Amino acid sequence: MTARQEVDLDVRGATATIRLRAPDRRNAFTTRMMGELAEAITAADRAGAALIVLEGEGGEFSAGRVQGEEGVSLRDSLEQALAVNRAWVAAEAVTLTVVEGAALGFAFGLVAQSDLAIASADARFAFDEMAHGFVPKIVLSYLPERLPPRLALDLVLSARSLTGEEALALGLLTRVAAPGELRHAAAEYARTLVDDGRGALLRDAKAYAARMMAEPPAERPRIALEESLRSM
Repeated sequence: MTARQEVDLDVRGATATIRLRAPDRRNAFTTRMMGELAEAITAADRAGAALIVLEGEGGEFSAGRVQGEEGVSLRDSLEQALAVNRAWVAAEAVTLTVVEGAALGFAFGLVAQSDLAIASADARFAFDEMAHGFVPKIVLSYLPERLPPRLALDLVLSARSLTGEEALALGLLTRVAAPGELRHAAAEYARTLVDDGRGALLRDAKAYAARMMAEPPAERPRIALEESLRSM
């Protein structure tokens, strides 16, 4: 019997929605499911989507990566996790994560690596790997670039849990919604990004922002001025 797809991709206009569909295990990622997610991200980006929305089914974003999968080597599992991270960060589309319930371990990493993220105020976030007896070395390879290094180390070492409000205050989210209002707020957030022709500008704006970060800070205003004039 063919295994059920656990990642769903729906492309409508400028927006691609990727939905995690394994609510029976709180959308925890098996190696196969990570492979499906990497493929869905790549497919959405190749389809020309301006915005990729990632969300979970069943009231949870994801409980993280399944540990100790039968018949799957640790190397294969971690290689697939890296493939997802690479696809997510490399996407030319703007990425938006919608978090209801929990985002733990690997799943919290996806939120941290998103361009934009919205969550319910009562959502729960944690890099909980240390509590399960191992050092999340892949997380530590990128998190200090997303947060002040001491804060990144604290979140990993303590495995402490954050609410949506706390994650927003740390800059790991861009918006929060009141409990029970996340779906509406996330849909409105996505709509404002792509309506009125703005969707056509999202990819260019993301690429330009990334390119500017590679320039010396003192040179950025001058470069921006010259390039703004050329584009008029």
